[in-house]
Amino acid sequence: TTIPILLASRVRFSTLFITNVSLIRPDIKYFCDVTYDPFDYLRDNKKTYGFTISFYEWEKTIPTLWATVK
Repeated sequence: TTIPILLASRVRFSTLFITNVSLIRPDIKYFCDVTYDPFDYLRDNKKTYGFTISFYEWEKTIPTLWATVK
């Protein structure tokens, strides 16, 4: 219903400005040394940044899914 649409809009809005965010922030502790620019790496290696959000599915709404993906 409207929740997935609102979430999709919010995620789309959030990703518009990802390239304007500082890669290293002074108030954050990283668990490893960041020795390269991840966005340069993506560009140079023709990679794509992406993510997905998964929700629990009510099994009765997709009766053929489990048999199909086994």
